[in-house]
Amino acid sequence: MLSTGEQAPATTTVNRISALYEATSVMLSLKDRKEVSEKLLNLVFENLPCERGVIMVYDQKQAMLQPQVMRSTIDSGNSFSPSRTVTERAFKENVAVLSMDASNDSRFAARESIILQAIRSVMCAPIASGSRVWGVLYVDTVTTKKTFEQEDLEFLLAMARQAGIAMENLFLLEEQRK
Repeated sequence: MLSTGEQAPATTTVNRISALYEATSVMLSLKDRKEVSEKLLNLVFENLPCERGVIMVYDQKQAMLQPQVMRSTIDSGNSFSPSRTVTERAFKENVAVLSMDASNDSRFAARESIILQAIRSVMCAPIASGSRVWGVLYVDTVTTKKTFEQEDLEFLLAMARQAGIAMENLFLLEEQRK
């Protein structure tokens, strides 16, 4: 029997497919990167058991990822620092990252940010298009009851790809206007 707040797997799948459809439809009509980021993060929070999330976009002038939109459902408010180890790996290698238990994951366990922020489970996906990586979509949990699974990562990656296409389209429109 499912406890309050849990959904049947079929319901979760249908909701995620609906969110992907909405992302595809809505993101192509958005006018700027911040709007794309806000919509994307809202859809992710509606469909994944995440507690904190951030969209980071690469800043050419500063040569680093910069937070564009942040969200948190826990006491940290909307100001937290995502794991740089995780975000940089996803961005530089253009790969999705999943850790069900970051504090015991040999890739991240010794990292200060994982320990200081008490990150339990973490996912990060590159926001990329055919031409380049625009940024990353990062979510995590600090509650021991909540962990991400492979199908969560697949959904996150699909949402990040939609955002990558939207950001590429916005970039091309900006270039055309110039």
